[in-house]
Amino acid sequence: MKDPGETREELLGELETARARVAELERAASQQARAELELRRRAAEREAMFRAFPDLSFRIARDGTILDYHGGRSADLYAPPEAFLGKTVHDVLPSDVAEEHMRCLRRALEGEIVTLVYTLSVAGEDKVFEGRFIRIEDDQVYDVVRDITDRVRGEEERLALVAQVQQAQKLESLGLLAGGIAHDFNNLLCVILGLATLAARALPEGSPARPHLEEIEGMTRRAADLANQMLAYAGRGRFHLEEVALGAVVDELGPRLRRGLSPRGGLTIEAAEDLPLVRGDVTQLRQLITNLVTNASEALGDEAGAIVLRLSCVEHDPAQRPAWFPPDAALRAGPCVLLEIVDDGCGMDEETLGKIFDPFFTTKFTGRGLGLAAVFGIVRGHGGVIAVESAVGRGTAVRVMLPAAEPAEGAPTRPSDPDLSTDLGGGTILLVDDEDMVRKVVEPLLEALGFAVVTAASGPEAIEVFRARAGDIVCVILDYTMPGMDGAETLPALRAIRGDVPVLIASGYAEVTVSERFTEAGPSGFIHKPFSLDELRKKVREVLSG
Repeated sequence: MKDPGETREELLGELETARARVAELERAASQQARAELELRRRAAEREAMFRAFPDLSFRIARDGTILDYHGGRSADLYAPPEAFLGKTVHDVLPSDVAEEHMRCLRRALEGEIVTLVYTLSVAGEDKVFEGRFIRIEDDQVYDVVRDITDRVRGEEERLALVAQVQQAQKLESLGLLAGGIAHDFNNLLCVILGLATLAARALPEGSPARPHLEEIEGMTRRAADLANQMLAYAGRGRFHLEEVALGAVVDELGPRLRRGLSPRGGLTIEAAEDLPLVRGDVTQLRQLITNLVTNASEALGDEAGAIVLRLSCVEHDPAQRPAWFPPDAALRAGPCVLLEIVDDGCGMDEETLGKIFDPFFTTKFTGRGLGLAAVFGIVRGHGGVIAVESAVGRGTAVRVMLPAAEPAEGAPTRPSDPDLSTDLGGGTILLVDDEDMVRKVVEPLLEALGFAVVTAASGPEAIEVFRARAGDIVCVILDYTMPGMDGAETLPALRAIRGDVPVLIASGYAEVTVSERFTEAGPSGFIHKPFSLDELRKKVREVLSG
């Protein structure tokens, strides 16, 4: 039998051990409680973080089952949570998108961080999403999804604007080239036409050579028309500006346009009442409308189809015209006349649309071109913009917006034609041109009109000659484009010597382009190269009569 003291000691030891065990269990329970609390806090923190992010996060099993999701608004989801939780991606996503998800999931389970961009229809709207697949366990991944629709559309708009600017720069470069060639070409034609005129004057009446010279003159005129088309493309066409009622122009062209349609095509004209006037060249505007309707007719081919020509008045907002071309056009805000020509013909693909304003690009047989290029030049020359929408098999819509003319204070008046049958009065004319052949041809033409002629090959030489003979010179014919000191710089120097001297500017460019370089004290008149003897007589008469 144990000693009672020993038994007591054993009991006390066991009690102490039990107390220690209880304390240990209490500490473990407390630690577990703290750990569970920390886990709940971290879970709540993670949930709050997920909800704070704009992204959606899906936990997906190896077999594609969607186990959970976090964050985002339910409106952002492709389907409500109850429609996809516990189901596979094949159950809830279109088959092609689901297959892409499974390929990305398998790669993520191998340790990659995989990105997938795809499109889904959410609430009737196509949206673009970016998903990033990240492994969290051996058999699970997170798919973190972000709606990048606005970013993608913004980038598409940026790239479209960049393409428009690049196209505008390309056309501007081509326009400068075409304008330069046309200007030089007109100088050559001026020489050819002048030589033909001089040769014809030297021949007796009834000479068998006269018809040939008349043919040369006719062909020179046709070549000048081609040069003017190139100038129109460059936005420097030969414009005679006046206030034009586009509705009246369309009414005048209507019968001719209908006669030129394809056999099974129809033209409907819709013009609003009380359209504002536009300031432009009526001949060029006729060409613009005719070219566009002709193109629409050719797009119909042999098929039955309809063309609608519509005129309306619209308010232009420069901030809202991403589709208008050129994108850098300085079309002012305010009322504009909108010309629309819509057909339901064959249409064009995107590649063709990107080239339609290029000179000599054509989908027709070889040798055609400059149609839409000339249209673009006419629109640009009138300070307007143009937009073309088309799709293969769905037709084409061309829209041209031209600024309305500023309200006039009074009805414009035009000087009556002077009597060209009377004598021009003679005197000395200073002829200034850097082209030697132009001077050699125009000088005898002026002599044929009864003038003495002195010449100069440059602006500085013209100033020297004029300073020496200012009292004798009755008129100066001044070339606009010369190296070094051009016509716009020479004119003020001549007027500084004698302020009342009549100055006739000669150029292969259009008057509207040339006039931009001059101040209020501009030239007395303008003559477009190439010009005939009669045109030269008329222009000299006009500037001399004041």
